[in-house]
Order: sequence, then structure tokens, then C-alpha cells
Amino acid sequence: MKKGFTLLEVLIAMTVLSISMLGVYRLSAMSVDMSDYSVKRTMVVEAGYQRVLETLNYPSKVFKDTGKNAMGIEVLYSSDSEPTMFTGVDEITLRAEYEGVTSTYVYYEQQ
Repeated sequence: MKKGFTLLEVLIAMTVLSISMLGVYRLSAMSVDMSDYSVKRTMVVEAGYQRVLETLNYPSKVFKDTGKNAMGIEVLYSSDSEPTMFTGVDEITLRAEYEGVTSTYVYYEQQ
């Protein structure tokens, strides 16, 4: 009796191995995509907070422009202002967008 694996056993083992390797590849590709999204999201959040601080002294709270933040990335900003039910208090909504990632900030300001 010869010792060793049959051709069928080797083919089944190769199939199982290749399927598991495809799963590992897909997980690593998804991890890279999520890491890229996380970096972009962090940049947008930082840029949005920076713009909120800058706009506190703006006379007009309604604008749409593009600007570079401290890290040199170009971010699209848009802002809108609406009165609230409280006299002299406005609700300001600021949106920051960078490469498809959007962050929205809502804050209130006394006139």
C-alpha cells in the first residue's frame, strides 16, 4: 500500500485553501478602505471644528465656499442660518465636505 494523498484530496485541500485566502484578502481590502475613510472623516471633522471657530466672528452666517484647512486639504464649506423660537437666537448649520465624506455641525448663536 502506497502512502500519500490522492489527487482528489489535494484538489479539495487547494479549493478550501484558496477560498480561505480570498476571505483574508477581502478582509484586508475592507480594512484598507475603512482606514482611508477614517482618515478622511478625521480630516473633515477637524476642518469643520476649525471653521466653526472661524465663523463665530463672521457678520453673515450664510455662506458657501472652499478653503484649505491647517493640513492643506481643500474642503467645501456651506452654512445656513435659521431663526429659532427664541428671540435673538439663531440655529446655524455648517457642513464640511471632503472627497465624499460630509460632517454636519449645528450650533446656536445669540444675535
